[in-house]
Amino acid sequence: MAMERKLDVYRTDSAERREEKIRRYLPLVKREAERLAMAIPPHIEKDDLIGSGFVGLMEALEKFNPQKGVPFEQYARRRIRGAMLDELRRLSWAPRSFFNKLRRLEKAVAELSANLGREPTVNELAEKLSLSEKAVEQIFAEINKKSLLSLEELLFYNLESRLESGEPMGKDAGPEERLLQKERKELLARAIDTLSERERLILALYYYEKLTLKEIAGVMALSAPRISQLHARALIKMRNFLKKQG
Repeated sequence: MAMERKLDVYRTDSAERREEKIRRYLPLVKREAERLAMAIPPHIEKDDLIGSGFVGLMEALEKFNPQKGVPFEQYARRRIRGAMLDELRRLSWAPRSFFNKLRRLEKAVAELSANLGREPTVNELAEKLSLSEKAVEQIFAEINKKSLLSLEELLFYNLESRLESGEPMGKDAGPEERLLQKERKELLARAIDTLSERERLILALYYYEKLTLKEIAGVMALSAPRISQLHARALIKMRNFLKKQG
């Protein structure tokens, strides 16, 4: 009965209380938009993601149920990020010319890496491809977007529905779910092992420390475009490994 009363109170918040909650958690929306900055192609405005994230926050406030035992901030963060990823997915169409450029980019990376004995810079790739640096960065942004969407589906498959339905998760999940979670973690760990130390650090800072692109650039003393480039390459390697593993 006490929990039911708590839930009723939550759902009947006054307008003032609701506005207070929106102001309190609005930084989560801006934070997630900053974290997804590396996956935003030029034709998508960051404000569009913020708008989608705000809708996700409102849905979180409307549908949150404390009886499920999930902290509101965790629930809201997933709702916000999910709404933004849905927006990216909706705008994920890419012209055939993009895939041609992607193949040329992969070939240029391989050739320059072999000749230079290191990974090429955006400027070197632009010169090799006779493209502007902005065009090369746009290709990397598109790769980041597509790869991020794929990784989200792998890592958080059916998470939202489980959070809402109250299905058990983690150690309280059923044997099949626990086995699936274990297999995913092992597969992901093997994919990460194929990366360089620098690439693993970028993923750790982004996915575990939850830093933004600019913050990672500051930590690693590299430019933001360079971090975006390295992140895209890491995700390509992981995606290719996971595809080979079925």
